[in-house]
Amino acid sequence: MTYYGQAPATKLFISHDWEYHEHYEGVVALLNNATNFCWDDLSVPRDKPLAMLFALPKSNRTIVYQLDERMRQADCALILAGVYSTNSAWIQSEIEAAQEFRKPILGIRPRGQERVSAIVQGSATEMVYWNSATLQSLHAGC
Repeated sequence: MTYYGQAPATKLFISHDWEYHEHYEGVVALLNNATNFCWDDLSVPRDKPLAMLFALPKSNRTIVYQLDERMRQADCALILAGVYSTNSAWIQSEIEAAQEFRKPILGIRPRGQERVSAIVQGSATEMVYWNSATLQSLHAGC
């Protein structure tokens, strides 16, 4: 929600692997603690999965369409750049959607990891470190 005199909320899509949900939750906490930064979360957290078609339980088409819609609305895509991202078909699909919709991609280096996903690093508009200072400046990068 935007209030009079306040900049509109930055719409962020945070791409992440559900098996590493603590990385997503850590980024959300940093964003929520940032001062003077209003944002909307267009991500798909583990506890709120997208709806699937019951008639086609093995089809991913509905999920891909919903992810595309969220990415289309986003101002920016944040991609967690752990090496696990290299092998995730969903993260790859989200990177492709960000590129298709011409959204800036900020790759976030997970805290304490020296190695990052080459796919994320090669796709990112910019790589940032996992800390409040770099995430607070997102409105400039998005």
